[in-house]
Amino acid sequence: GENVHPLLEPLLQKRFFYNGGMKLVQIGSNSVPYNNDFRLYLTTNMANPHFTPEVCVKVNLLNFMATQAGLQEQMLGTVVDHEDSQLEEMRDRLIIENAANQAQLEMMEEKILKLLSSAKGDILEDE
Repeated sequence: GENVHPLLEPLLQKRFFYNGGMKLVQIGSNSVPYNNDFRLYLTTNMANPHFTPEVCVKVNLLNFMATQAGLQEQMLGTVVDHEDSQLEEMRDRLIIENAANQAQLEMMEEKILKLLSSAKGDILEDE
């Protein structure tokens, strides 16, 4: 999937700190003052970008080519986040957990295929 530049991670994760009463965020090697009214909008000319689940839970992703079902899902997520943010946070954690489990499953499948391809003789007799 698509990723966002690592320099933006502290901003996306809202890793703010205070120095002299000033709210700051670390961007690269610079401590940058942060304004609570700041909004970051990123655009792409890709027709159908696929961001990783780790990115998707940190941002509000708007696909202007969304289908009605996709738009309903996005709006439902926004409403749930507004009404019960803990439920939306749990959903986000489950999305990340599901992605990690899927990656682990793919690694296990690859390992099984390697074991099967390197097996000598009848694999049913091998213990």
